[in-house]
Amino acid sequence: MTELYGIKQGSNNVFREVYHQYQHRLYAFVYQKTSSHYLAEEVVQQAFIRLWEKRNALSDGVLLSTQLFQIAKTILVDELRKEAVKRTHISGWASSSAAPVTENKQLELRDSMEHMVRTINAMPPMRKTVFNMRRQQGLSYKEIATELAISPKTVENHIARAIKQLREAVQVLSLSGC
Repeated sequence: MTELYGIKQGSNNVFREVYHQYQHRLYAFVYQKTSSHYLAEEVVQQAFIRLWEKRNALSDGVLLSTQLFQIAKTILVDELRKEAVKRTHISGWASSSAAPVTENKQLELRDSMEHMVRTINAMPPMRKTVFNMRRQQGLSYKEIATELAISPKTVENHIARAIKQLREAVQVLSLSGC
């Protein structure tokens, strides 16, 4: 039984073998591009999770190693985008204030960010998935619809509800003095 066939059939033993065979090479690949142990570990774990989750969609005509490294590359790009967005937001918040950022202000910003993350994490699973695909991965409504096998209008509705939920969370923050 080939690795690809075993993975597609859901064999845990083949998956473990593939993990042990490729984890170090995948880690080295990501670490070479980022010089970050944390990011390399994170991408490797996510790549294997995605490989398992998307095993039925793997292509028979492409080597498993090629598909695995492509998955890792995609995840790496997504992670780098998320980091860039975080840095942009944090530097934007810091520079929008005319006064120097005090320790209290930093705590308020951290609390605000944590509140927003909790709000996103509390969203219904499909809404959260759609929102993250749009905002973090930068996918279009059509791409999200195709990936999730739903209509673009459903994607639009999920995004609208997510934004409404986030606006309400911001209002709560402003009312509470954060």
